[in-house]
Amino acid sequence: METLNFDKGKWEVWLEAKGLAPRTIEEYGKYYDKFDFTRFEQEYINAFIGKYNNQVAKAFLKNLFHYIRITYPQEMKGLLLELEIPIVTGHIKTKIPKVISFEDVKKLEDAMTNERNKLMVLVSFFGCLRLSELLGILPYSFYWDIWLQNPDKKGKLKVLGKGSRERIVFIPQFLMARLYQWIRGEVTLKQSKDMPLFSIKEVRWQDILAKAGDKALGRHINPHLLRHSGATWLLENGFTLEEIRDYLGHSSIITTQIYAHINKEKLSDKFSKMTNF
Repeated sequence: METLNFDKGKWEVWLEAKGLAPRTIEEYGKYYDKFDFTRFEQEYINAFIGKYNNQVAKAFLKNLFHYIRITYPQEMKGLLLELEIPIVTGHIKTKIPKVISFEDVKKLEDAMTNERNKLMVLVSFFGCLRLSELLGILPYSFYWDIWLQNPDKKGKLKVLGKGSRERIVFIPQFLMARLYQWIRGEVTLKQSKDMPLFSIKEVRWQDILAKAGDKALGRHINPHLLRHSGATWLLENGFTLEEIRDYLGHSSIITTQIYAHINKEKLSDKFSKMTNF
C-alpha cells in the first residue's frame, strides 16, 4: 500500500476540537511518531499493540482510525473497516499516582507570586479538581449566602465536571475567607460574575505550576497531580473509596480503585512498624 499523506497538525487540531486534554494529545503524539503509516495491515496493527501493550496506544489507534474514516477517501475507509484493534492483553500494572503531601502543597502555595495563583493551588487540592473544572469556576459557583451565615464553617463549591455533571466539593473556612476577600477586592472590579473566576489559559497555568514545583519541591507539578494528592489526603483522613468516587466525580468505582493501592501500602508500612520488635 502507498504511504498515507497524513498531516499530524490537522489531526491534533481535530483532537483538540474533540475536547481532549493537551497532555493526552501529547501522549498520542508519541505513538504517532512510532507508527508506520505505510503498513495499514492487520499483522502490523497486531504487532504494534503487542509492542505497546497499554490502553493509551489502543486509544491512539481508535482516534487515528476514526479521524481517517471521516477525513480520507472511500478506499481508505474501506481498508480500515477490515482492520481490528486487538484487545490489550496480559497484566497491566496499575500506575499509582505520585502524590505530594499537604505540607508540600503549602510549600507550593508559598512559592506562588500572587494571591490568585495561591488560591488556585489550594482550591485544586481541597476540591480535587480537574484543570477544566478549576478554570470553569465562576465567582458565584460558591454558596456564599450559606457560608456568610456561618463563616466559621467550611464552604461549598459547585463544580461542573465531565459530561456536564454537577457535584459539590468542600472548601475549608480559611480558604473561603481568603477567596471572599480576594473576589471582593480584585475580581468584582475587573470582571462580571458570569466570567471565569481564574482568568488564565491552561498552558499558562501549567507553566506557572511547573516552575513553582521546581522551585519549592524540586520536582515537576501538574494540575492533575494536585487532584490526585487531594484525593489521597481525603483517603488518609478517613474518606472511603465510595465517598472519594463521588467527591472526584468518577463515573465508576473502578477508576477510584487506584487509591486503594496507596491505602494498602500505608497499611503495610503501619504493620511493619507495629511488628518491628
